[in-house]
Amino acid sequence: MSVESKYLGKLKHYQTFVDVSIDRYDDFDFGFIVDYNDEFLLLERFDSEGLYDGFSLLMRDRISRIRWGGNEITSVSKLIDPSQREDGDNPVEIAPLEDMLRMFNERFGSVTIHVQDVKDDICFIGEIHELDNETLVLYEFGTKVSLDRRYIMLSLDDITRVDANSQYIKTLERIFVKKKKDS
Repeated sequence: MSVESKYLGKLKHYQTFVDVSIDRYDDFDFGFIVDYNDEFLLLERFDSEGLYDGFSLLMRDRISRIRWGGNEITSVSKLIDPSQREDGDNPVEIAPLEDMLRMFNERFGSVTIHVQDVKDDICFIGEIHELDNETLVLYEFGTKVSLDRRYIMLSLDDITRVDANSQYIKTLERIFVKKKKDS
């Protein structure tokens, strides 16, 4: 067993709060490792104020480092309300990308798709319209300002990260529900 696998197993088992960094995209996340395999790491995310921020499915080969312990990480972990954590009775487990996309969409209603190798600050948020093992058609939400719904077709090979159930997605969903009621 590699040192990496050994420590990922320990961090998952003991539910140790971690800071995951991806230098290639100048990206980092706090959270708990939910599951992992050779390709992905699934993180239950929290922001720097300790507020629940959904799940992230990260490509393991993009992860630069994982930290735990220390003042900042420990302080953020103390801000977390344990009732915000996902229910252990219905765990999320790693599966192939296509299956993870379907599961996130079915369970949480929408997904955020990152294509960071194309442009590191671009993401697409919406509901999966159609999906196969090569292509995803997403019905985008648009921004809070534009509220412009449209379709986009993406290659699964371009996806570098998938987020689900984040605070931003929930905010967009509330805005769109309100917009429909007001129409």
